Amino acid sequence: MNNNFNKVWSKYDQYDRSKIDMINAVPFIRDLLEVNAPVALPEVNPYEDTDDKKKEKPIDVDPIVEPDIEDIDKKLIKNDARVDAKKSQTVTQKDYNFEKLTKHNLQVKY
Repeated sequence: MNNNFNKVWSKYDQYDRSKIDMINAVPFIRDLLEVNAPVALPEVNPYEDTDDKKKEKPIDVDPIVEPDIEDIDKKLIKNDARVDAKKSQTVTQKDYNFEKLTKHNLQVKY
């Protein structure tokens, strides 16, 4: 700040009087602030398409292939068979547990 002040002051105090006229005060302050201001960066439009930016490469992806209808039907049939087997297993387990409990209850003497 001091170096810049001396440069700008010497520009307005031409006769080394150590003072400047009131008419020159505002331009002096303006010049002093302009010298101390940071350098203005050029405005960059972020939405502007420039060639400087790297072009994105397309991603190499295998094409999506839909399965055949016959394969889907086979899988559904297998799943239905599994579900039916689980249902029948639970029914037999329920029957077994019921028989076990009734036998136990019959053996208990009151």
